[in-house]
Amino acid sequence: MGINLDGFESDCSGVRAEIEAVEAILCTQERGSLLVVLDIALTDMMPELIQFIAAHSGGPGDPIRKLAIVGVSGPKRMWYRLTQKISWPKNARFFDEHEKAKPWLISENF
Repeated sequence: MGINLDGFESDCSGVRAEIEAVEAILCTQERGSLLVVLDIALTDMMPELIQFIAAHSGGPGDPIRKLAIVGVSGPKRMWYRLTQKISWPKNARFFDEHEKAKPWLISENF
């Protein structure tokens, strides 16, 4: 499954609407059944996005088995973690582009 939040910048209402649409799909899926690419390039790390990422960290009942996050550089990840107290999910990995995420998503490695 692909979730494209690229280019929303600081548009909270746009991100909120996209996340609500995604959640409507996710709630119909079985636990651990989805491999997901989340593209958040050129989108600010806003509370709605932080809550979405935290809610899908592979916990009980979570339909997302693996989460490939595209569009967040190493320094930016560190800055978010330190300044906004973001805890990146254990079932997630970061990639520069979608094509590089595919082999990891389909592998058995976490």
